[in-house]
Amino acid sequence: MNKFIIRGLYFIIPFAMLIVILECIVIQIPDEYHQKTTYLNEHAHQVNTLILGSSHSFYGLDPAYFSSNSFNASHVSQTLPYDLEILKQYEPKFDKLQTIILPISYFSYFDQIEASPEAWRTKEYLLNYGILPSQSWLDYLELLNINFKVNFLSLISHFILKNEGHTCSELGWGNSYLSSQSKDLASTGKQAAQRHFAKDKLALDKNIHALEQIVALCAEKNIKLILFMPPGYQTYRSHLDQQQLQYTIDHTVNVAQVNKHCTFVNLLDDPAFKAEHFYDGDHLNEKGAKLLSLRMNGLVN
Repeated sequence: MNKFIIRGLYFIIPFAMLIVILECIVIQIPDEYHQKTTYLNEHAHQVNTLILGSSHSFYGLDPAYFSSNSFNASHVSQTLPYDLEILKQYEPKFDKLQTIILPISYFSYFDQIEASPEAWRTKEYLLNYGILPSQSWLDYLELLNINFKVNFLSLISHFILKNEGHTCSELGWGNSYLSSQSKDLASTGKQAAQRHFAKDKLALDKNIHALEQIVALCAEKNIKLILFMPPGYQTYRSHLDQQQLQYTIDHTVNVAQVNKHCTFVNLLDDPAFKAEHFYDGDHLNEKGAKLLSLRMNGLVN
């Protein structure tokens, strides 16, 4: 029995060491999470306008078009509780913060990143922001939570091809959704609407509470809060569940009405946004981002 255990250790220990080494290498590959925390750690005290939210603001709002010192701290699939935690973490450094822009999308009150295919992103908040979304240490291992092929390609891209790995601008805007590479708006619109439909309301209270805390923090610090429903192409809008959509709009309108420092603008079917402005059914390309950014800048000033 002892010989069997010893032989097993001869196999397990080198394998475990290999996993540890690979994990240490993989987490050194730069990404937008590391890029954004680095910027905020150094420049949060200079930010006048802070953009939070999910991919709708990540790809849709470019701080370069804002007249005030602005930064985009949104991430793909970022939910309201994570917006709140980022705001709370850097609030002591935001001594010049005057405005926060936050999208309230069709799915915002119902989404739960931990229970979605994007759950692997939760580890990025621990590794980069120090936010602890999970109690299991296994959730924070790159090798266990990201497809091996993806990790392998990332290693090749960074260490061999010497690609920087950045998917956003210096000011945090996601700059990879280009009009020259736009997707089919018909199919992507329908697919996104189906994907964003809330199958349950398990995360509703948590998301509503997070927004309430964001609103309260803004009121306490005399910060203007701009809530907006992002533009969606007609193939996305036409497949939305009307009950879920109406609840989202009604609740957000109410939040804005009872809080003087808060504004809500619904741009979901704004006619200014045409097919040429969309990368896919619910995301803007660089042309759409310019249009939306200039519109939001007008509300800031």
